[in-house]
Amino acid sequence: MHKFRDVGGTTGGLGEFLLGIAMTGLGFYRLANHVMVHSGWNQLWGPGGRGGPVLLVVLIGFGVIFYNGRNPFGWLCVFGGIGYGMVSVLSNLTMTFRPTTLWDTLLMFALFGGGLGLVFKSTRAHPPRPEREPSP
Repeated sequence: MHKFRDVGGTTGGLGEFLLGIAMTGLGFYRLANHVMVHSGWNQLWGPGGRGGPVLLVVLIGFGVIFYNGRNPFGWLCVFGGIGYGMVSVLSNLTMTFRPTTLWDTLLMFALFGGGLGLVFKSTRAHPPRPEREPSP
């Protein structure tokens, strides 16, 4: 039976793990806070939306599924149409990094990278701590 302070099935490392998670979370938060997301107009497949025919295919798929739930054509229409719609939305996003100081940028990446390093290090086995003798 492992003790609570054992991480990843190895001995020790709970403090490193918790510090690493906190550092990674703070670094990711600061990094994500400086990224601006913009949307555009159907950049992957050219101008003119293709949402109408895709929704029609999804509706036909739902109709086929309601008629016969085991029909693979209906499931293909539903999942294919929804997948196409998700790819279309994600392909129209543009992400830019907001202007910031060099110090803030270095701090973001140091927190994120250092935290991940501590998390990975915490899963390696640590030498056992020497037992303390009780004081008289």
